[in-house]
Amino acid sequence: MEQHIVESLNLDDYLFRSYSEGERVVTLYIGYYYTADKVGAAHSPLVCFPGQGWEISTPKAASVTTAGSRVSAEQIMIRKGQQRELILYWFQAYDRTSPGTLKQKLNNFWAKLRSKPEDNAFVRVSVTIQGNHVEDAAKSAETFIQAFYPAFFDYVTNQQSS
Repeated sequence: MEQHIVESLNLDDYLFRSYSEGERVVTLYIGYYYTADKVGAAHSPLVCFPGQGWEISTPKAASVTTAGSRVSAEQIMIRKGQQRELILYWFQAYDRTSPGTLKQKLNNFWAKLRSKPEDNAFVRVSVTIQGNHVEDAAKSAETFIQAFYPAFFDYVTNQQSS
């Protein structure tokens, strides 16, 4: 990402990468923060996408069950011209996920009470919607999260306090 974006988001670290299988492409973005002071530094896609000219659907709650965990997320569809994407996103505070920053703050406080690291993150999984195949895009996002999240969870929960 461009340096001014990294600075604007006050990121400590990030990952922005696309993965493909056949014609399906899944894009993963993780904005990572080392301290609780930065909880809320990441903002919801409901803020940034309209500012970039995207139309967004009404968010709906989403839940993805993975090996040993459940990811509580928000799902939206965005459109700009003919391009449409399905997005699942959540905020991570130690071992808990939430679709919004208020619950992220509560989860981070709970982690602190348990003497866990203050690391937190914003995670976004995007899949281009091809034709009218919204369900296919949603399934691709869910399958990706099921494969990706256990490794991410392990990374987040095994960090030493910063």
